[in-house]
Amino acid sequence: METIVTQIDEGIAYYKDLYEWAKSFDDDPGDPDFDALSYLEGDPDIIRCNGKKLYFMSTVLNGKRYVLTHDEVDSTEREMLTRFFEEDFRRYFKTLPGEWKAFDGAERAIAYRGGSGYVYTIWDYAA
Repeated sequence: METIVTQIDEGIAYYKDLYEWAKSFDDDPGDPDFDALSYLEGDPDIIRCNGKKLYFMSTVLNGKRYVLTHDEVDSTEREMLTRFFEEDFRRYFKTLPGEWKAFDGAERAIAYRGGSGYVYTIWDYAA
């Protein structure tokens, strides 16, 4: 499955699938008051890369996985997020203890709960 990593507000404006997805929540992406970041409120998934944290979520639409971030990503962050959603992601990631201390101490990691539940799994990026 193709994975597209994009900043949420730009992605909704650019990709028709995401635009229609936002409209399915009775939101109007064309409205100047539309707040794409509101989709990341609550407990989003988190990527940590070289001291920087980014919040993200993912959705699958028409056979494509969209990974939506709250801010721009660099090439390493894009690589991490793309590989995380591949079938063989365990080649690149290993689990760490499910504690924030482990996440905060990792150079490159993902705290993932997949949009449900309260418990994050901490994945260390080992590539």
